Amino acid sequence: MTIKFIRYIKQIRLINFIRKKMKKILKSIQYKSTKKAHKKLFFKYKNLVLPYQPLEIEGQTFSGSKRECENRLELIIDALKVHNAYNVLDIGCAEGWLLKQIASNGYFALGIEIDDKRLVPGEVSRLYDGNSGVAAMKSWMTPPDILKLPNFDVILCLSVVHHIIYKDGVEAAQKFISSISMKAGKAVIFEMGTSEEKEKEWSYKMPEMPEGQEEYIRSFLQQGGLKNIRVLGKSSSINKDAERLLFIGEPK
Repeated sequence: MTIKFIRYIKQIRLINFIRKKMKKILKSIQYKSTKKAHKKLFFKYKNLVLPYQPLEIEGQTFSGSKRECENRLELIIDALKVHNAYNVLDIGCAEGWLLKQIASNGYFALGIEIDDKRLVPGEVSRLYDGNSGVAAMKSWMTPPDILKLPNFDVILCLSVVHHIIYKDGVEAAQKFISSISMKAGKAVIFEMGTSEEKEKEWSYKMPEMPEGQEEYIRSFLQQGGLKNIRVLGKSSSINKDAERLLFIGEPK
């Protein structure tokens, strides 16, 4: 083996070493650049609207959300344990705070949200922080769309149905719940706004509940294909002017 050939081999090895180093450096730069872009996008969207759920990024929690979430989360986690659930679908997941907390308790959690102003900051913070076992997708869910989804152990439908009633009426909302009950393997957890929330634009289209919120919604859920319906707890509405009951029911 000549000296010239030995030098050639050393040069090849050096070039390969440099290539590998450069590849790692470029990958690191790309990763940092992506993280920086995620954080910038988070703060851009964070200030567009008042968040419905808390927002978190890099260990920092931004309060000022419209709804109280901690108490509902505790009730939901307890219900997941009782029903021996493994996976959860949240229809209308907003910023996805509940989803992330559910996933951090060992469940696989998928969310669906139509509003970019809520979906984007939640998903960007999830990517930035590297949360696993959780994700959200953008979609407007109609009953036919819901029936195309895979089955989930537990489906959350929180503060969604009153918007459907406002837009399309009670009958459309009933079909919506019926489709959800067909895709829930173990339980549906449900909450909705009522006509008592006078300051909301949709309140005047909500059905009157002379027998009370609990009895009306229990009957509504039964007609939607659920049984063994019970109240898990209650929380304040957005404007703190009424209470929303949190229900759970099992598919028939």
